[in-house]
Order: sequence, then C-alpha cells, then structure tokens
Amino acid sequence: MTWPAARRSVERRRTWTRGSLLLAAVWVLVGVLAPGAAAASATVLVARVDGPITPVVAEYLIDGVREAVAGGHQALLVELDTPGGLDTSMRDIVQMVLAAAVPVVVYVSPSGGRAASAGALITFSAHVAVMAPGTTIGAATPVNAETGETASDKVINDAAAFAESVARQRARDTDFAVATVRQGRAVTAEEAHRLGAVDLLAVDRARLLAAIHGRTITLVGGRQVTLDTAAAGAVEHDMGLLRRLLAVIADPNLAFLFLSIGTLAVIYELATPGKTGGAAAHRGGRGRRIAAGRAAGLAGPRSPAGQRPAHADRRHGHRQRHRRHGPDTAAGRVVERS
Repeated sequence: MTWPAARRSVERRRTWTRGSLLLAAVWVLVGVLAPGAAAASATVLVARVDGPITPVVAEYLIDGVREAVAGGHQALLVELDTPGGLDTSMRDIVQMVLAAAVPVVVYVSPSGGRAASAGALITFSAHVAVMAPGTTIGAATPVNAETGETASDKVINDAAAFAESVARQRARDTDFAVATVRQGRAVTAEEAHRLGAVDLLAVDRARLLAAIHGRTITLVGGRQVTLDTAAAGAVEHDMGLLRRLLAVIADPNLAFLFLSIGTLAVIYELATPGKTGGAAAHRGGRGRRIAAGRAAGLAGPRSPAGQRPAHADRRHGHRQRHRRHGPDTAAGRVVERS
C-alpha cells in the first residue's frame, strides 16, 4: 500500500470513530433527557369557579371535563369558592364528576373561601377533595328560592339522601354529609379533613399537585389511572367572553337588582309617559331566565340527557317552585318566570 493510500485509510478510521462516539453521546443524552421531557409534558386543566353555581357554571365545568379528556390532561382541577347555587345546576355538575373519564380534583380556595351549600356536594363528589387552610365547607340545607325559607321536609329528605349517596360513593363521611343538609352544619378545612369529608389540605396549587402525585384514581367502569402531577404544568380553562357575560347576568343577586330597578322604571314611565324605558326590567327578566336554566343553549352544549333545566313552570294549573341551595338572601327570590 502506498503512503497516500495508507493515509486515506487512517483518516477513514478516524472519521468512523468520531461518528460512533457522536452517535453514542446522542443516545446517552436521549436516555437522560427523555424522562424529564415526559414529566414536563404532563399537564392539568384548571377551571376557576368564583361565585354562585348557575347553569352557565355547570356548562363551563362539563366542557372542562370534555376538554381534559380530549387534551390528554392528567386531571381537571376545579378551584372553587362559592356560596351555593341552583339545585339542578349542582346535580348536573355532580353527575358529570361521578361519570368523568378523567380525574376531577376540587380545591376549595383561596384562604377565606368556602364550599357552601351546593359547593359542598360538588366537593364531596370529586375524585380528590382538597381544601386550603382558612376555608369552610357545609351549610347545604335547601331553601325555597322565592321566599328564602327552609324547604319542605320532602325536599330536605331528597337532598339529604343525595348527599349521603354521593359521599358514600367517594368513601367520605356520610354522617357529616347528611348533617350539612339536615342541620346546616359547616366546618373548617381542618375539621373536614379530620372527619374524612375531604382528602387533603394544601396551602397552594403547587403543593396540591405535589401531594396528589402518584395517587391511583378509580374512574367510572373500574378503570384506574395514576396521577403524574409532581411537575405538571397548569393549563387554564378559559370561560370565554360570552360565558363571562352570561355568568354576570345569571348571578341571582344582579338579576334581582335589575328587576327591582326595572320595576321602578316601569312605575316612573307610567307616571311620566315617554320619559324612560323598561330596559332594566328586561335585563332583570333575562337574568331570571338564565338563572333558571335557559342559558344552556347560548353558553355551550346542553346538559346531559334527562336533566330538566333549572326553572319554574306552570303545569295543570299548579305552580312549581324551584329549589335553591344556599343561604337566605334576597337573590333567592328571583326564580319564577312569568
């Protein structure tokens, strides 16, 4: 072999050696970085409910479950602070949670917040129920939405049985669940945890995700999933402009205010024809209708089959009054459509 030929052979061997080393380094990096990349790709979908439970909120959370499933998120995290709300909207949410194909975590937060009335039953239904220190849960006695008075024994018996059934399905303290309905009992986060009404206490979202990491959840049908949330990113489930607007209009307190202003405006118009209009009365009536469940078609997909919208109607000459879960407020009187 001549000198130039020998030199070319040596160069080829060096090139091959360098290529082999580079390929080996790439494989090492892939092996080291791949687990971290997989962990970073884990996400949870976060929905925020801060106010009354209305048909708009129910549709928002039902859409959240669909999006969590479609997006491959580890869980739907519902951060909840509510004084209560409509019975039918609450039941729509509970049924959605119990049948969800993705873990649903309800986090009562921030400190000073509450899961009162309808919010308590929603919390009981979660696969994982968590509360922030300084929050409260309970006071789920149904009241007549028009008068603000405690509902009839028949209604309370139905609500108590429902609360007990939901709590038992999630292996929570059934005595406390029933007491929140029959006696209006409410407790602190620490007491709820001691009673077994909730699973965990967490001061913030990051510690919550770290605490539930590795927890095995049994979904409907017996399918089990293990949460991978230690390094999960949070993806916000936006309510959207239309739903936000409808949520404001559907707020029973604001609807009652519009109705009151509208009534005064109508009286003033009768006294001084042509000086003012009934716009406020129209808004108040619209708020009543939305709060009674007529916003479902505008806010998004309809409620699950078989669920009657929350409203009061007239049948066979008898008046049916809608039930409301929540404290006795003036807003409770805004329920019946003409």
